[in-house]
Amino acid sequence: MSSEEIVFDGGEGQCERFIRLVRKAAFSQGKLDDSRWVAMFASTCFEGKALRWYSALDTATKTDWNLMEPALLTEFSGPVLSSQVEGKAPSIEQ
Repeated sequence: MSSEEIVFDGGEGQCERFIRLVRKAAFSQGKLDDSRWVAMFASTCFEGKALRWYSALDTATKTDWNLMEPALLTEFSGPVLSSQVEGKAPSIEQ
């Protein structure tokens, strides 16, 4: 899957699908464990609001998928729970 087939403009409800498509593309290229490659690939898919958001990111986030993915989710889908990032089930504290 090429970046020409994946476009993300930051529209409502698109973020999770975009992340899944980027992961699938990275997997098909044998690059899923290469965070820099995945981030650079994803950067070629942005347009509109998402491209403006990407342009304002710091260099570290632009070049590291492990930083970019939660930033995408926070910006376009709401905050990411720390338990989600750490791979734990969310807990409810009373």
